[in-house]
This record gives sequence, structure tokens and C-alpha cells, in this order.
Amino acid sequence: MRTNIDWETTMANTDRAFDIIAIVVGIILGLAMIGQGAYKLYNGINDGADPLFYIGHTITVLGGISVIILSPMNRIKMTGAYAMTLGMSRFCLRWNDICATSDPRVIFVELIFVVLAANFVRVGIYYARGKVVSQLSMTITASILVGTDILLIVVDQYAEELLRFVPFGIDSNFYVMNALMYAALIGLLDTKIIRENTELAKHAKVLDRVRSAYALGEDSYITEETAKCLLERSGPLWKDVNDGTVRSEMAFTIIHHELEASAIAQVWEGKDPIYLTIVDEGDSVFNANRFRIDDLTESDGMLFGYGKDGTRFKIIVKAGDEE
Repeated sequence: MRTNIDWETTMANTDRAFDIIAIVVGIILGLAMIGQGAYKLYNGINDGADPLFYIGHTITVLGGISVIILSPMNRIKMTGAYAMTLGMSRFCLRWNDICATSDPRVIFVELIFVVLAANFVRVGIYYARGKVVSQLSMTITASILVGTDILLIVVDQYAEELLRFVPFGIDSNFYVMNALMYAALIGLLDTKIIRENTELAKHAKVLDRVRSAYALGEDSYITEETAKCLLERSGPLWKDVNDGTVRSEMAFTIIHHELEASAIAQVWEGKDPIYLTIVDEGDSVFNANRFRIDDLTESDGMLFGYGKDGTRFKIIVKAGDEE
């Protein structure tokens, strides 16, 4: 027994499921940030840490709260808050390490992390305002930090003899959590809602709308009689109008599978081009505005139209009943 699948419903349910998963992931990330920050603050109180240490981990806790709040509301802003939190907290912690040492190796390494953290903050601010920018920049930054954390974990766990080349202490648990957080950011940046709201994606949508406004399905067709009347600008389908603007016009049908769209071609007074308009879309696939055709040609069973304004189309010509 054959089962008909409602693909539109299936796609809608799939998108809804991914939205729910993304919200849950956001909440989990927020809770992880709160847990990590609170744990470090607790340890810092016992160890008498420096002010920047407290500031950095306080930012992590507050950022975790904002991520939880924003997760079900706006995923783009949530991603921005998440990136800003990672950036600001890491900036404070790395700067604290710089202030606590005179070792040029440590300073050099930490400055690199400071710059990467600043980039998180810079780009995160745009996301927090609902604007998707520098998706690739933030992904590369997070990837570098993930790779660095994993390398340090491997060195600490499996290559202790290399620790003498590392100019700072390694807390594997802390770096594991960091790596997971950076990996989560990479995942967030690759979600559908982020990809579809990049500047490039928005430009592509605009271009698709422009194309669709002048597009016909690839296997759409008109009859031979229609094509002949359009090419010769005369014939039984044309009727005189002479209303001061339109000299003559013809109505015809464009067919696409079981769907049909009514169209009108017009020749205006004192104008050479043909002006073509899809006037009755109904439930068809067509979505067209009036456009200008400066040249019509027929070749190999296809009718080609060209306009000086950039309009281009082609449509199949089939034998059929006269309209």
C-alpha cells in the first residue's frame, strides 16, 4: 500500500523540532556558563584571586542568564549575547594573566587570546542587535580557540614532557568546558536562522524575488498559434484597442503541467517593444510583473524574449488548439 507523504507538513515539523532543540541547547549553554562562572568565583574567594578574575567569571554568570532569557525569544540575539560573554570574560581573564606575569612568552600568547576575545565582542555586539555579520570571522576565531584548547588538553593528559614548553598552568577540566563552549558557538553560527540572515543570504533572497517576478517554469509552454501571433504582432488573437496608450493587445495562456496562467501582450502607441503582463496567476506557479520585450525569436521549438532592461525568458512552443 502506497503512502502519500505531506512533504510541506513534514518540513514544517522538522523545522519546528530543530527550533525546539536549539532553544534547549541555548538553555543548556546558559546553565553551563552559570555553573562554570559560579564554580570559579567560589574557588577564587578561597584562593584570594585578583579583581579581573572576579569580573571575568561574573560576566560569565550574567551572560549565562541572558542566554537563557534570549534563547526562546531571539536566537540571533542569543548568539550575540553568548559570543559577547565568551569574549568579555576571556578578555578579562587573559588580561589578568598578563598583569600577573613578566614572562614575555606568556604575555605574547595571552595577547593573541586577548585579540581573539576582542573579536568575539566586536562581532557579538552586531548579533546582539539582531544583525548577522562576519559569520566566517567568528567561526574561524572559535575554531582556532577550540583547536588550541584541545591541543593543551592533549599535552596535559598525554605528553607531560611538553609541559615545560607551555608558559602557563593547564586546568584540563576548564579547557574541556571552554572547548565545548567554542564548539557550541560554531554550531550556533551554522544554524539555519543565522545562515539565512547573513548579508549575502539577504542579497540572494532579493535577487530570487527579482528573478521570480520575471520567471516562467522551465517546462512551461504556449501554442504554435500564440507564438506566431506574438512574433508577427498580428493575427486572430490580436485586437485593436487604440485608447491613446495601447494600440493593440492579445490575451493568451501559458501552461505549466496542470496549471495555467493568463497573460496579455500589448503594443503601445509610438512604441516598438511588446509589453507582457501575467494578469491572472490564480494558484499557478507564476509571479510576474509587466516587463518589456524588445526582441522575440523562435528556434528549435523555443520562443526567446529579450529586453534592453535585462529581461530574458524562454518558453516552449507546442502544437495545440488555437486560443
